[in-house]
Amino acid sequence: MITGGGTGIGRAIALAFAREGASVAVAGRRLENLKQVAAEIEKQDRQALALQCDVSHAEDADRAISETAKKFGKVNVLVNNAGTLSVSTVDTISEDDWDRVITVNLKGPFLMSRAALKEFRKAGGGTIVNIGSVLGLVGSSTRSPSRPHPYSSADSY
Repeated sequence: MITGGGTGIGRAIALAFAREGASVAVAGRRLENLKQVAAEIEKQDRQALALQCDVSHAEDADRAISETAKKFGKVNVLVNNAGTLSVSTVDTISEDDWDRVITVNLKGPFLMSRAALKEFRKAGGGTIVNIGSVLGLVGSSTRSPSRPHPYSSADSY
């Protein structure tokens, strides 16, 4: 299961897993992109599943993991790749944008991991990979939900 699997890094991860012989579920908000990635995976003679999912909602996380387990028999790996950002400063970001970034980037991996753990226990184990951005280490004045690293050369506030 790869969240944010319809574009960019998530797409690349999904295709790499398929090249290595994995069946792959891709989850994200834009179903059309996910279907395209699933079709590319199936061209590699691998099984694929495209799931529309908002990782910030527990029901979506539980459903995505459950449907993946139902289709493939188990879930071995979860890659928490879905993420978002807001290009704004602390004094200009809206509370809604702040909440969206924190909910997708922090709550999303928690909800997906919690759902996956149920399946991992049934399967006898599993692996969770959490993908992060350089903004986790190096701050920027226009990426206010992230925290500048104490040793970074981040923009001044």
